[in-house]
Amino acid sequence: MEYIQNEKDKWEVSINKAIEILENSGLWQDVLENLKIAKSVGYEKLQEAHKVLFSDLLSDKEKEAIDLAVSFKNNNISLNEIDKIKENYNNVGIDWEMVKYFYNADLYELNENRAIEKIKEIDNRLIEVFNGKERYITEILFHFVKPLKIKKMYFVKGKANNEAKLNEIKQAIQNKKEIEVWGRAGYDVSFHYKPAENRAWYSEEFRNQGNGHYYIAISDKYALFMEDD
Repeated sequence: MEYIQNEKDKWEVSINKAIEILENSGLWQDVLENLKIAKSVGYEKLQEAHKVLFSDLLSDKEKEAIDLAVSFKNNNISLNEIDKIKENYNNVGIDWEMVKYFYNADLYELNENRAIEKIKEIDNRLIEVFNGKERYITEILFHFVKPLKIKKMYFVKGKANNEAKLNEIKQAIQNKKEIEVWGRAGYDVSFHYKPAENRAWYSEEFRNQGNGHYYIAISDKYALFMEDD
């Protein structure tokens, strides 16, 4: 098999594999839809959109106004008092209307809205509407921008023993029966399938620690890495 070195090629191979597995298993249809969106948007645009989330979206003038607004608020200086004391500032470049705007502004929401607008310019398929408000699709921009990590679930040592666990999971999914499977193979391993949600989860936690590596199970055999905790 040819060794793939290019990051973009690795991403394309992995996202195609994840889509194929989910189409065959029928699990996680919302994830499947987001994977298809990510694939259609393409690797380069995803990198550009992901970068927006970690970019400074404020101008120097806005930062100056925010610093003053925060300082006034922390010192219990009211909006009415700002008009009285602004003449004490020699810096004529200060935009006092902007200072007063930022005094009660939700800076997190402001930054999020600017990120949304920037991402819409890159590709509006990365934006969804939730409860009447636009937001970027977090799952895509945090989990699907790099090559995906897909692994075979591993519960116990010994191929035959592990295959028996996987077969147990396979039968449960085929029969739409909720199941939890536990194992210990270097990690404390767990699997949980909920047929009512058509979803399954897989985790590998450090022994007796309650934290580790967390996946979604995308079939009766494979899991897709989501995060470390």
